[in-house]
Amino acid sequence: MNSGLFSVYRERLLRKGVIDTSDYGYISIALPRFAEFINDRRNIDMM
Repeated sequence: MNSGLFSVYRERLLRKGVIDTSDYGYISIALPRFAEFINDRRNIDMM
């Protein structure tokens, strides 16, 4: 995969919130809406 093609996928994943690029030179996987999932599960378990 060349760098031009890689940057297209990188930007797409960044826009969707799947990856985090806040640290220069590193890409980490983000878990979109995971906090809401945990809160929903907590509310169900407390019932």
